Amino acid sequence: MRRIKSLDQEAIVSALLQLFSYPADSLLLSGDYNYVLVALSIFIAVSASTLALALADEARHLAGTQRRIVLFTGSIALGTGIWAMHFIGMLAFMLCTPVSYLTNTTLLSMLPSLFASWVALTLISRHKITALPLLLGGVLMGAGIGAMHYSGMAAMTMSAQLRYSPSIFALSIVVAVALSILALYVRFGVAKLQFKLAAWHLNILAGVVMGLAITAMHYTGMAAARFVAPTDFVSQTDVQSQSVVLALSVAFVTILIGGLVLVLNLLIKFQKLSKIKQASAARLEAIMQTSLDAIISIDTDGNILNTNKASEAIFGWHLTDFIKLNIGELFPEPYLSEYKQYLTMFQQTNQPKLSGVAKEIQLKHKQGHLIPVRLSIGHINLPDTNIMVVYISDISKRVEMERVLRDREQQLSSLLSNIPGTAYRCQLDAHWSMLFISQAVKELTGYPVTDFLLPNPIRHFSDLIHPDDQEQFKQFKQLEHSQSFEFEYRILHSDGSERWVFDHGYCVRDESGAILWLDGFMMDISGRKALEQGLISARQQAEQAAAARASFMANMSHEIRTPMNAILGFTDILLETKLDSEQQKYLSTVSGASRSLLHLLNDVLDSAKLEKGKLDLELMAFSLRELLDSVISTLWLQARQKSLQLNLHVSADISEYVYGARDRLRQILLNIIGNAIKFTEQGSVTVNVFKQADMIQFEVLDTGIGIPAERLKQIFEPFTQADASMSRRFGGTGLGTTISKQLVELMGGDINATSTAGQGSCFSFNLPLKTAAKSDITVIANVKLNPLHILIADDIAQNIELLTILLQRAGHTVDAVVNGEQILQQLQLHNYDLVILDSQMPVMDGITAAKQRRAYEKQRSLPAVPMIVLTASVLPEDKLAARNAGIEGFASKPVNIDGLQLEIARVLKLDVKATQAKTAAISQNSNNINVTKGIAMWGSVGAYLAEVGRFLQQYQPWPAQLSEALQHQNFDVIKHSCHAVKGLSGNLALSQIYRLSSQLEQQIQQANIIECQASIDAITALFGLIQQEYLLLTEQVNTTQQQQISTEPPQNVSLIISNLLHAAKQNQLDDVAINQLQQCKFLHSNSTVVQLIAAFNDFEFSLATELLISLQQQCAAEEIDNATSV
Repeated sequence: MRRIKSLDQEAIVSALLQLFSYPADSLLLSGDYNYVLVALSIFIAVSASTLALALADEARHLAGTQRRIVLFTGSIALGTGIWAMHFIGMLAFMLCTPVSYLTNTTLLSMLPSLFASWVALTLISRHKITALPLLLGGVLMGAGIGAMHYSGMAAMTMSAQLRYSPSIFALSIVVAVALSILALYVRFGVAKLQFKLAAWHLNILAGVVMGLAITAMHYTGMAAARFVAPTDFVSQTDVQSQSVVLALSVAFVTILIGGLVLVLNLLIKFQKLSKIKQASAARLEAIMQTSLDAIISIDTDGNILNTNKASEAIFGWHLTDFIKLNIGELFPEPYLSEYKQYLTMFQQTNQPKLSGVAKEIQLKHKQGHLIPVRLSIGHINLPDTNIMVVYISDISKRVEMERVLRDREQQLSSLLSNIPGTAYRCQLDAHWSMLFISQAVKELTGYPVTDFLLPNPIRHFSDLIHPDDQEQFKQFKQLEHSQSFEFEYRILHSDGSERWVFDHGYCVRDESGAILWLDGFMMDISGRKALEQGLISARQQAEQAAAARASFMANMSHEIRTPMNAILGFTDILLETKLDSEQQKYLSTVSGASRSLLHLLNDVLDSAKLEKGKLDLELMAFSLRELLDSVISTLWLQARQKSLQLNLHVSADISEYVYGARDRLRQILLNIIGNAIKFTEQGSVTVNVFKQADMIQFEVLDTGIGIPAERLKQIFEPFTQADASMSRRFGGTGLGTTISKQLVELMGGDINATSTAGQGSCFSFNLPLKTAAKSDITVIANVKLNPLHILIADDIAQNIELLTILLQRAGHTVDAVVNGEQILQQLQLHNYDLVILDSQMPVMDGITAAKQRRAYEKQRSLPAVPMIVLTASVLPEDKLAARNAGIEGFASKPVNIDGLQLEIARVLKLDVKATQAKTAAISQNSNNINVTKGIAMWGSVGAYLAEVGRFLQQYQPWPAQLSEALQHQNFDVIKHSCHAVKGLSGNLALSQIYRLSSQLEQQIQQANIIECQASIDAITALFGLIQQEYLLLTEQVNTTQQQQISTEPPQNVSLIISNLLHAAKQNQLDDVAINQLQQCKFLHSNSTVVQLIAAFNDFEFSLATELLISLQQQCAAEEIDNATSV
């Protein structure tokens, strides 16, 4: 096979070489051309090329099938034209020998021309073409034309042999390619030149070039042909007529094909134009139908020919009825006459004088009313008639808006004329040059509007400004950075009087931010200024009154606390001495009454300080649970006396230690819980403490008398109670809730109250108490100081005596003086460790003495003697004055020796040892019974142990009952009994019982029998331990009481009760009798005695009287007079 293929290739190469070789002595035939046929061939080539290029140009604007059809038919036209030109050109060449053509080869030679035509038209139909595709297209087209030419010549049949000159043969191919590239460039390149040609000009020019390229290649190829005559060649000359006929036939067929192609493309173009027309008509119809303006076509007589939907909306006519009208029917007078005159003139002159001119007139609606419209007329001059197009816009809304604007302008003008002020617009210059100012300026200044307005003002508004107020208008320079301005100033009226003006306005800016003008409003505020002056005077008077009240409060504090200092101090000292029973009774009464008076005074002073915001909070770390326990313990006895349940529930997520104002929180809780107990006759008082967000919430709920809705709003106001009769029925000042509210708000919290009359109340407050650590807490109960040499100064002898006694008892050496001058003298004579001085003394007060001493020390470079001011004043300015005078410490009257010792330690910067008050020896051997807390809750150890004994006796079988109930899975019984024991154990300070009963109550809800049994076992063991501790504590108490009893003479119980009854009726305390009553053995477990003691402690003498009568009856019935132990 390879051999056969190699032989075929050699044969093809040999045949090709044979086309370009012939013997040198061969006879070459020459021929002549029929120039008519030559011209015909050129015409055919140019015509076919021009037609094809025109079709290619049309194809650029088509897409899809139409584009492909146009390119295909154009390729046929051009390809047929190229082939026809070649064939006619061959027929125009006349040899001296007959020539015929092979039909199949001749027809096949058309294929290269069709290919070349398709390449050319595809390139030309592009919108843009680059250099590489242009060159490639030219090469393919030229090669196609050359292939068609030489394949067509190969179809010649004649006696002579056809050979080619190699050089001319190659030249013909180069000519075909070069001219093809040129033809394509002409179509694309000429369009880019500076001079512009129409598309059809470009198509003709490129067609001529392409036609010449085709003919040039053909005739160059003919010049390359060599006709080699055979040896027996005989020349013939009678073949011309046959060639002419054949050439004309080919030309006719070619033209016919071109015509068919042209007709087909015209049909396509017509179809395209038809679609364009339909689309244009559709767009025009859409525009007309969506237009908000009425578009009406009329003839020269005014008859309506066509319109759109807007006409129906504007005039109310249906379209089918509207087009039957004459447009003149829409015109009312006087517009109808003008319309008729216009039509007559147009009919005569055929000149539309109103064409393009818009007029605003009124036309008639179908219902008869007139419509404001804008009307314009256009003219269309058609060959057989004239049509006018009327455009009508409904301007009803615009006219209405203009009317509204006119009304508003009139209203604005009326408003500006009637408002009590002056509106203006002025330039931002030194004179306030007025662009506009309202008529009210005459009333304001006394001058008319025309005096101020540009361009020729008589005076400037800036000239009227009071000289003393001119300075503030320099701020106008700063308006470039502001949006608005506001001034108060005085102007000089034309009558010479002064007027106060309030001026407020805005800066109006352009797009760049520069100020165009100022729009403002001026109001005469002379009356308001007079009122302000009155208010200022009233405020000054109020401030003077407040200062007087503060001064009065300070003086009252000083005047009351000063004697109170002596009363309380000496009473406490006397109570520590040996007294008979009557003396001790009288002194106890004095001490209790004095402390009650001091408590009331503190409430009043706290309220005054809170109102002025002068109360300082002492912040510290403390145990919140201990504080709550302390408060509940303090109030527990009071609640028990009224048979109330006092419950405390603290959420588990509450921190043990917090940071805040401990004493003030205690004061709030005592106030609110104390009020709840006071106003609750039966039921319970419950205190809930839980976390809410970052605050700690305190809730106090009671089942008391409640607060009527009309008084609930004033419950936090001073001297207000739930009922006007409360102050007599329950006592109190009505300041407790007020102080609580002010303290809560001062500490950053909120307090609220809700209540239902007859059902109870709920007071709740929250505080931002931050978590603290136990290590942050400093507990100082008793301070032991080394002996000091102290100088005291006070102008009241009782105060000096009291302070001397207290300090000497603490181990200090004391010197005393009565005024500031003596302080300075003593300091020069002796070296003192500390000076304690009163702030208010005759001759020279303590503050002045301190200042002079500090100046003396500074002058001589002496060390400063520590000083503490001791005063009854509560004013913060007094503390500040003391601090500014160089006094380091501050202590208040009445004197609290422990507090004074702490202040001395702080001022002297001593490293004191803080010790807790030791728990009584009685509680040291108890691990499960909190005796200290129990005594605080029950008042005495006897009463407390009696309640513990009663509890142990009543609930001794309880652990066994729990085990039995658990075996029968009677969970409800266990749950209810645990709840009851939990409450009792909490009130009895039995913390372990409380913990285990709470634990069992939770476990029983989960029905965990194993854990429940473990808890019951622990409770059983704990009851045994508590029983042992109780017996030991009881023995210790009895031993102690026997020791105390042996030192006191026996007394008759009835006599003790009689003495107490007499004291209660006289509203007095008899501490000796109370102590004797507490020491009676048989009364250790008597609850009436506990209530009686609490009643005396709270000064509830009426309640104490009732309890004493009840106790007296009990004693008489039991005949126990001989059981008294004194």
